[in-house]
Amino acid sequence: MKPPVTIEIPKLLSKEPYKKVTVTEDGITIDTPPNGNPVVIPADELLAFRFSFKGIRGRAFIIGRHFTIELKTIHKKSVILKFSSYYGLRKKVYSKNWADTVNGIWEYFFSKRHTELYKRFKAGESFELCGMDFGKDSIGWENKIWLNIQDVGISYYRHYFMVYNKQDKNQQKGYAYAQDWNALVLKYLLKTITEAYQTESSGTISTVRS
Repeated sequence: MKPPVTIEIPKLLSKEPYKKVTVTEDGITIDTPPNGNPVVIPADELLAFRFSFKGIRGRAFIIGRHFTIELKTIHKKSVILKFSSYYGLRKKVYSKNWADTVNGIWEYFFSKRHTELYKRFKAGESFELCGMDFGKDSIGWENKIWLNIQDVGISYYRHYFMVYNKQDKNQQKGYAYAQDWNALVLKYLLKTITEAYQTESSGTISTVRS
């Protein structure tokens, strides 16, 4: 059993705790010390997540940064964890708190879903994720574009990624981690599928040449 991951987020102007996030295989707990009621999300009720960090713009320049993590349950309830840094205060600490929380949520819950979906794809099953349809050795979207895996390209950026047709880059679809639920799961699923295809293709070519 994995040990719990605990992230203590301090207040902006003091060392007192603002939030305490605990991630375990059983679920996620968000405490608001000292007397706030904890928010508990059991693992089997966690449906999706998304996240972002955005600059806070002043009159002439960026004066801070908002860090946000949003969780959605099977009951369609949304739980938002948000904290902000201003004028450099807590910037490094909050950046680490945010990254540790996102990584903990991924490792304990959504990496498993990525693995499960990859197994389904390899088995030839059809399913949908983030508005993208998966079929046997192919993907599609909007009920009109279907691509064989060999034609799928992916471009990665800081806040989003693009999926496109290598033969026609006008056929493309973008996903933003801040807006699209489980975009991170989709990114890693597509990455795993395309890299596995390239490895298998290279192995086949090497065998034929030898």
